[in-house]
Amino acid sequence: MSRPRIEIAHVTKQYGDSKALDDLTLEVGAGELFCFLGPNGAGKTTTIQTVMGQKMVTSGDIRINGVSVTSSEIHRVRRTIGYLAEQPALYEHLTGREFLLFMAELYDLDVSRLRWIDVQLDRFELGDDADVLVKCYSLGMRKKIALLAALLHEPDILLLDEPTGALDAASARLAKDFMIEARNSGKLVFFTTHVMEIAERLADRIGIIHRGRLVAEGTLVDLCRRNGRGQGESLEDVFLRITGSGAVRSEHRPPGASDSLRLRRGHL
Repeated sequence: MSRPRIEIAHVTKQYGDSKALDDLTLEVGAGELFCFLGPNGAGKTTTIQTVMGQKMVTSGDIRINGVSVTSSEIHRVRRTIGYLAEQPALYEHLTGREFLLFMAELYDLDVSRLRWIDVQLDRFELGDDADVLVKCYSLGMRKKIALLAALLHEPDILLLDEPTGALDAASARLAKDFMIEARNSGKLVFFTTHVMEIAERLADRIGIIHRGRLVAEGTLVDLCRRNGRGQGESLEDVFLRITGSGAVRSEHRPPGASDSLRLRRGHL
């Protein structure tokens, strides 16, 4: 496996007079779990979509494994990416199993990955519904199928937009386990989330984007040291201060509850 890398250099994405991304510069490398945080509309999804070629940059450049997104070679490079959209688009007139088999055929995968499909469908509690049409699936079920499709070809890079969104607790845990395993095997994992606990516990490095600009970046400890007002402050406290945002969703606690995680980082 090559050493995967994403380099975003002075990227601006403009719509008329409005900038969705504003001179964004960021690098993410192999063996790293990088979390992108930001308020709604800050530019997280736009960043991922420009990396994937779903949106073209107005200025600047993005290089994946050293290849510019403007190069004709980028299509080959993107085959090394596993991409999960926040709102996944699936073929609704296929069953969940048929969709995954279709993806396996596109990547010309061997029989071992076909067996993997059956194992993972059961692990994500989709075995009984694997032969039901996708159009009958809930958002959570669609998200599980889309996540498996992103993992199916064992990509070097994972781009995951809200990977635990709409998932039940057990499936969210499996998704996080896959992310950790990918990082530990030297792959690059770039993900977004609104859930502070996931960023605190999983991320090796965190970037905070606000109004299209990268306003803070570093490890959890670094961010709290540079931007906090005391040892007891959490990432949520720092995030709200930097962005001036309102309420931020919390995965396992009611609004207003105190944050027990503070500066420690472990694994879920």
